[in-house]
Amino acid sequence: MFQNFWEGVAGGVAGSATETWANRILGPALFFWGGGAAILLVTLAQFMGWQKLFNFLTNLNSAEGVMLVLAIFLLLTFSDMVLEWATLSILRFLEGYWPGPVGRYLSAVFAERQQNYVKKLKKRLQNLGLRQEWHKLARQHVHGALPAPQQAMYDALNGDARLSTWDKLHEVAPAEIVAVEAELARYPSNPEHILPTQLGNILRSAEEYAHLKYGLKSTTVWPCLWLVLPPETQQEISAARQHLNLAARFLTYSILFAGWSIFTLWAILIALLMAFVAYRRVRYAAIVYGDLLKAAFDLHRFKLYEALRLKLPLNSDDELLLGQTLTNYLEQREAGGSIIFEHPHPHP
Repeated sequence: MFQNFWEGVAGGVAGSATETWANRILGPALFFWGGGAAILLVTLAQFMGWQKLFNFLTNLNSAEGVMLVLAIFLLLTFSDMVLEWATLSILRFLEGYWPGPVGRYLSAVFAERQQNYVKKLKKRLQNLGLRQEWHKLARQHVHGALPAPQQAMYDALNGDARLSTWDKLHEVAPAEIVAVEAELARYPSNPEHILPTQLGNILRSAEEYAHLKYGLKSTTVWPCLWLVLPPETQQEISAARQHLNLAARFLTYSILFAGWSIFTLWAILIALLMAFVAYRRVRYAAIVYGDLLKAAFDLHRFKLYEALRLKLPLNSDDELLLGQTLTNYLEQREAGGSIIFEHPHPHP
């Protein structure tokens, strides 16, 4: 199952990405409770008057002040611990794993919207490619007759209804193609695997990357690969995972902030604004995290073969087959006799 991969990653980095108490107290919980306290104080001041409220707070004795500070500390710590415990469930919900009949229906509806968006991206990429090819041939045509094959292509593109007059007047900037390709890379290649949210598709595309490119099933090989990664690589991935978790909690607190609307409707506006900012932060953190996971396979996958004493791939075609063999071996689906181990020769 796809979700097992992220549960494995979360478990793998938990020990190395433990947050400090300062991060816990000064993190998203402070935004939620601090903002709520400010709203509550303003509401009380409207009933009591600012002077009475000020006198009440300044007349607290030392014991009451210590109890108030301790209560604030425990409130911030406990609430953040609860959300930290629920972070994986929150991320799964944000990815589009919605329970129940209604959740499955909404998931299908929004997944279809994401699929249509991918189709538009592919169509735009195709259009950019046609424009780029037309402008290339047009520049050559200006300087003289084209060879017969290129002339035939040029004539065909001239009559192609997909190229408008505007397309022929504006050349394609390389950055346009790069941007569309980068956006497409954040979606699974198989339309059936597309999830209803951008966040879910970013993480799923990172999950399927190693299998498509190297024949390695991420859900199976990640725990072993994690153990052979260099410490600095583990730290980078752990930090990226921590930022993703923190962003998810910040988004949750932003949504919950709307609960303070029982005191003022301004809380709803603040919650919507902060939720918008927080979701963009979650999306960016997921992109960074996914890119690091892809890079871990790109740079360190051969260490996995070496640690398991398996034959190293000789080329890309060979690697797809050997990657699948390695995956089957770890899943205990490969016959023991068909695996040949390569042990290093002892030094004389």
